[in-house]
Amino acid sequence: MKTPSEAALASLARAMRLSSEEQQHLFRLAGQRPPEPHSPLAHVDPAMQYLLDVLDSTPAQVCDDLLTVVAQNRAAEALLGAWTGLPGYESNVTWRWFADPASRELNDPAEHERIGRAYAADLRAGLAKRSMRDVAAHGLVADLLARSREFARVWEEHDVAALSSAPKRILHPLVGDLDLQCDVVLSPATGHRLVLFRPRVGSDAVAKFDLLTVLGSQSFD
Repeated sequence: MKTPSEAALASLARAMRLSSEEQQHLFRLAGQRPPEPHSPLAHVDPAMQYLLDVLDSTPAQVCDDLLTVVAQNRAAEALLGAWTGLPGYESNVTWRWFADPASRELNDPAEHERIGRAYAADLRAGLAKRSMRDVAAHGLVADLLARSREFARVWEEHDVAALSSAPKRILHPLVGDLDLQCDVVLSPATGHRLVLFRPRVGSDAVAKFDLLTVLGSQSFD
């Protein structure tokens, strides 16, 4: 079968009003090189690092385009545990979700299916922006496919969508339930995302954040 040209794919993407992530995925499915591939930075985006420092009392962390945590503030470590500098893929949120079920204990079981699907779709969106020869990115997917039947099932659905803001309930072992809004701020220049967890209106999360800061960073492994 003849491979569609890049021009034809671009025209189709415009007609279908595809998002950037969906366009990248379309090109790869057709065997064509996606337009404007993204090359992630090895260091933390300076603007994101500044925001991370400013948001000292609000849990926040910086993730790359594959959702690997590259930096956290103290509040995020107290809420979620330490995620940076871990061996292998252990700093990757999606890998931990599917490969280490214990990492889900902080999340409401009613949200597990939605969260898993969102992470898989985000990984496919990130992968679409990477080179087809990117060993780290494709190695991450291969490892997940080998480890998790759940991931393999969701991955086969081919959903493509970058992580977006959503409500989130944390079931914390020290301070109880926290009703939060998880917001995602993107740096278009680097692909880094600032993920912050702010209290939902009317919740008691602010007081619980203060208590967590006093208690300090906890480990939930």
